Amino acid sequence: MNPMTQYPPRPTLTGDLLKTAVRAFLDKNPDLVEKLCSDADDIASQYHLGMGGFELCKRLEKWCDWDTDREDMETLDELDYFARQQLKEAERRWLKHNNIQPPYPIGSRIKCTQRGRTGVIDEVCEYSPGCYLVIPDERSEAEAKAGVRWVCEFEKVELVEQEAA
Repeated sequence: MNPMTQYPPRPTLTGDLLKTAVRAFLDKNPDLVEKLCSDADDIASQYHLGMGGFELCKRLEKWCDWDTDREDMETLDELDYFARQQLKEAERRWLKHNNIQPPYPIGSRIKCTQRGRTGVIDEVCEYSPGCYLVIPDERSEAEAKAGVRWVCEFEKVELVEQEAA
């Protein structure tokens, strides 16, 4: 059992956090607000992580009766980066507030439950809060040569029992 179950769940970009991120994005883009009389609730209802400006504009046109153009698309293209930064900050606060430390040491054999595969913890990721960099077992020659590692959240790894030598 992963020791991370003792902590509140990791923040996700939904609900209030999503609306806060969209409002902060709109505060930094007052021209968009003025031009479209944009509504943070409309954007939040149509946006998801990984969505580009083109797709978001199409959804806003279809489901919220917005009239957008290429300039709006380019502006809204920046929302995904901005939202990811907001989420990363929320994750950092979550780690700090709950005094969360990596549950397993470097070199531990783990199973990444998200991927359903095993590997070895190589290091704590400095770019993604609360994550390990894991060297997967059974890498292809190209993956090994490229140094492929997975980013695995602390709460989505389980320790794998070591076999007796």
